[in-house]
Amino acid sequence: MESKNRVSFFYAVLTLLVSVSLLIQVSPVLAWDEWPEASTDDKNHSWTVVFKQTMDTSTINSQNIYVSTDSSGNSRVSGVGVVALDDTHALISPPAGGWKVGTKYYLIVTQKVLTDESQPLKDAVRMVFNVDPNAASSAFGNSPNNLINDGSICQNGNWNYYANPADRNRLYRVHIDGSGKQKLADEDWVYYINVSNDWIYYIAQYNYYSDSDNFGGLLCRMHTDGSNKQLLLSKDFVTWICLYKNKLYFNSINGGLGCMNVDGSGVISLNKGEQIGRIYIVDDWIYCSMYRRHKLGSGNELFKIRTDGSDRTTISRQFPAYTFIVADDYIYYVNDKDNYLYNMRTDGSGISLVSNQGYFNAINVKGSWLYVYDSKKVDQILRVKIGGTGLEKIVKYDDFNIAPELGINIINDWIYFRIITEWKPTSDQYYASFEHLYRIHLDGSGMELVAEGPRIRNQY
Repeated sequence: MESKNRVSFFYAVLTLLVSVSLLIQVSPVLAWDEWPEASTDDKNHSWTVVFKQTMDTSTINSQNIYVSTDSSGNSRVSGVGVVALDDTHALISPPAGGWKVGTKYYLIVTQKVLTDESQPLKDAVRMVFNVDPNAASSAFGNSPNNLINDGSICQNGNWNYYANPADRNRLYRVHIDGSGKQKLADEDWVYYINVSNDWIYYIAQYNYYSDSDNFGGLLCRMHTDGSNKQLLLSKDFVTWICLYKNKLYFNSINGGLGCMNVDGSGVISLNKGEQIGRIYIVDDWIYCSMYRRHKLGSGNELFKIRTDGSDRTTISRQFPAYTFIVADDYIYYVNDKDNYLYNMRTDGSGISLVSNQGYFNAINVKGSWLYVYDSKKVDQILRVKIGGTGLEKIVKYDDFNIAPELGINIINDWIYFRIITEWKPTSDQYYASFEHLYRIHLDGSGMELVAEGPRIRNQY
């Protein structure tokens, strides 16, 4: 869409918990009309402003770009994040808890934002937006950022659904105030938890602790109160699931990438049985990494495909990573060769180093921060600005004599992560250990123990 002043914009889905992004093209030499009012169905969306001319990134900050609840701009919303992704992109992220449903907001770009030649915008820019109260629930059953980190916890309404390490990582739920803990399933290990419309969708691994060769699990669903359990795919094991727009997408060991209706009917193959590694859904695209042998040599290939199986597009035939996320038209990944953090555009161009200050592994994103697991010197969770600045420690595992387990899951302003303590060899190359679920605020404060319990048996 384009106004008389050539202001164009469109919607694109972002990855943290599920987000909607507005990309706005801004030319410093034009006068501006007020942008048309926008609406989104996700209270946790972020806005992306795209400038047509290179800008002075030091002027892209929360003083010069902000969100207000009144048209004059006098009632600024506190906690809104503003960061320059590069010299043509600015990311505006919501405050803790997200935008309030039904509230009218004003996104304002002032004339204090300057070009790289110190020229201001001709006029201030303002756009009205709101979160639609009739469509305020996410299109996803869990954040794609959490699902690429194994999806071991999911919030829906006033309940958290999680794999409880105190009971062999079986499926539990607990009220967000910590009350009403309830066991829902008896499988040894559940993960990739998705919740929507009174249904829980998850992968269950039977006999996980007694069968070291077990790979993949069963695709199941049940009501949120634990009743009416159903097996949705009976002839194959699955390694990943994601509920998106009332379709269940999955990766199976024998069938590869596929989708089905939420009741298990209408199973469709999307990639002819190819074995997929990591998978990420955003804006009706599925991003996939897979190991391939080709003329350039063996390695990971990164491609994307529409959620209906069409328009398969190779992004990189030599993608040097297994761990990645997609956020705001960028792919962030850990390079397998040096374990540094990089990004590139979703078409594979513009590869750049984000941070070389760690030996990185798991990645998640919230607003303008990337949260990463680092094991360069000590095991710890760090966060770094999407632009690569502001590296901060969130939790140092050695402070607690513990080691990390699984990925980094984020719900609202909490990071959920798992640790292992007391590694004790038993017999026949097995060990017993104790696994705990912790959470900590996004800024590294208020660390809390959520659940603890023995992990009975593992092979080393």
